Amino acid sequence: MSDFAFNPDLDFKALSQAWETGERLHIPNILNLATADRLEAALASETDWIRSVTMRSGTFHVPLKNNEPQSDMHRKWLADSVVDGGDPEMQYNYDNRPLGSGHLPDPPRGDLLDAFEYWLNEEPQLDVLRTLTGEAAARRIYCQASRFVSGQVLTEHTDYGTGKRLVAHVFNMTRIWKPDWGGLLVFYDDQGHVSRGFTPGFNCLNLFRTPQNHAVTQVAPFAPYPRLAISGWLMG
Repeated sequence: MSDFAFNPDLDFKALSQAWETGERLHIPNILNLATADRLEAALASETDWIRSVTMRSGTFHVPLKNNEPQSDMHRKWLADSVVDGGDPEMQYNYDNRPLGSGHLPDPPRGDLLDAFEYWLNEEPQLDVLRTLTGEAAARRIYCQASRFVSGQVLTEHTDYGTGKRLVAHVFNMTRIWKPDWGGLLVFYDDQGHVSRGFTPGFNCLNLFRTPQNHAVTQVAPFAPYPRLAISGWLMG
């Protein structure tokens, strides 16, 4: 039996009625504190990420070991990756790690982060997410660990993709953060104005229906900590 747990003080039926105009929901203290502490510690200590890049220089995925690329070619790819401010297409540069049943083509590592993904995909937890979102047809939840460090960004996109992505989720696990450090989850209206934004936080869940125009703003060079999260989609 898993040691993970949602916050027992939350009323999920009541929260399901609290969605904002624009189809977004922010829930502080989503997990019990012990669960959140363990996840934050696992994310903060992770050093074997995949650095994923789509920019003017191309699209590539560089495995990091002890936070470093392992070849001169990969180091050059990363050094040459530059955001093209005039490019209307989505661009990104961030560190990620698919979790649990979504960890392909490599097998799961079987650690705490993978265990959290498996726990979320058990029926009691899926029922909580179905209640929160009203998506009775949800069948699984895809998760990846993510880390944004200085200079990393995810420009405007909609999360439209293959498969049935019903609702995007972000379990925020960033213990200390200031808005000036960037890394904000922002949403855009039809005129290109920022209509809503969420600052990275600790043990809070952001949900939003897809497709929807949004971005993660660039993390500032002076940000002293990484932006940590577990994110993905509730799938039909």
